[in-house]
Amino acid sequence: KKKKKEDMEKANKTTYEQNGNISKEIENLKRNQKETLELKSIITEMKHSLEEFKGRFEQTEELANL
Repeated sequence: KKKKKEDMEKANKTTYEQNGNISKEIENLKRNQKETLELKSIITEMKHSLEEFKGRFEQTEELANL
């Protein structure tokens, strides 16, 4: 009977530790997802800036060729 109780306590401890590990992994995934979204936003902003610059450059080039 004592052995069963010890086994149950070990199982409960293991389950508790696994739940803690899962919680940490979920937090890491959430943080990584947030960072990925932030990077995507930055890349999009950079693309728009480059497109705007390209347009201005082409206008300047056209005016220079008049």
